[in-house]
Amino acid sequence: MRIGIRKKLVALFGLLIALSLVHYFKIKQATEDASRQLEWVEHTHEVIVTSEILLGQLRDAETGQRGYLLTGEPDYLEPYLSGVEGTKSLLTTLQSLTVDNAEQQETLQQVSALVDRKFAELSETIEFARAGDTERALQIVKEDVGKHLMDRIRDQIGGFRKVEQQLLIQREAAYERSQQYLEFLFFAEVIVLILMIFAISIYIQRTLVRPLVVMAKDAKRSESDGCRFNAASTSSDEIGALARALTSMQKAIDERTAELEELSEELKRERDNALQSSVTDALTGLNNRRKFDEVIENELKRAYRDRSYLDLTLLDIDFFKSINDTYGHAKGDEVLKDVAQCLKNMSRRPNDFVFRIGGEEFVFLTSRQDTRCATAFAEQLRASVEALQLPNQGSKVSDFVTVSAGVVSVVPGPEDTTDSLLRAADRRLYKAKSEGRNRVVAAD
Repeated sequence: MRIGIRKKLVALFGLLIALSLVHYFKIKQATEDASRQLEWVEHTHEVIVTSEILLGQLRDAETGQRGYLLTGEPDYLEPYLSGVEGTKSLLTTLQSLTVDNAEQQETLQQVSALVDRKFAELSETIEFARAGDTERALQIVKEDVGKHLMDRIRDQIGGFRKVEQQLLIQREAAYERSQQYLEFLFFAEVIVLILMIFAISIYIQRTLVRPLVVMAKDAKRSESDGCRFNAASTSSDEIGALARALTSMQKAIDERTAELEELSEELKRERDNALQSSVTDALTGLNNRRKFDEVIENELKRAYRDRSYLDLTLLDIDFFKSINDTYGHAKGDEVLKDVAQCLKNMSRRPNDFVFRIGGEEFVFLTSRQDTRCATAFAEQLRASVEALQLPNQGSKVSDFVTVSAGVVSVVPGPEDTTDSLLRAADRRLYKAKSEGRNRVVAAD
């Protein structure tokens, strides 16, 4: 039984449609897998950022305790109480976010136990201070039990973050593989469609064009020779239907190609946005603590290698709580953004970096300045913020928003680390505050 042209073409287009459907469902599945992988990437970023904020809350609580012990001012208890509450809330959040990870749950249980001991130590010193026995409270602090607990908490959180960062690398790699597989399917579909079109073109050439050419030659010969034309007739309806089918198929290919390109671009944009958001402070647009840890590690290595200065200025907005209390939290957010923009405007060299590392604390990181130049520059930062003349009626040092700063300027050695530089800057910042605020301190 001889199969006609129409049936053969129907079979070819049926195969083409079947292949398109197979590719469609594979691409749909790959897209869903990529979306799930992206959700896991974002989830892991959330866990890492939350753990960083938790350490910030702990530092706030510890800072409040130190301030109260040294000054006896009840205002210092506010960051302590909010730090305690925030730390416990964030621990609960982390336990919820990692409920499917037994190893991380065990680490968080250890962190929780250490945090309870740390808060017990802080509470004990505060109670002694309230009772008027400040000497006993300071003696407990000097015993360094709290410091050892804080170091252990940092180590546990560091291990916790390391596991999450490894998971992040794995999940980003899985997401990248999903993207690559999606692109592979896209190009495979295009290639298959091109091959099918090529096969159909050859078939038409052999079954239609060539016979028509032969028929035309036969017709011309029969006309010139006067003989009867005996070639088999061909239905024009089939040729017309074929032309319409090819046009429709080409349109479908173009539309599908455009859809796949748009989908690929959208997924890439989502991935880039997710990665960017993980290192950017949402309120101020500055780099966050995670980016700070990454940058200072590289800058320490560079400065150690070049034997050049690395300057770290830790800034804190004076009486920031009074801004929220007096003008509201929305105004407080505006002040944070204005101060952040002011500091950003002072970043004019390739190796100048500005970070918001938590609450109202900022870090300005620069290089190739000695201690005298670094202190002068920090004074410029302080003066620039004060020159904004942002109102702060609750301030005890000025009618406007001011900052205190602690400066560390070193040619790094093997013993210098991120934590050691931050601790030194924090000591000097605390000294600036204890000496009256709205000033720069560059020595212990």
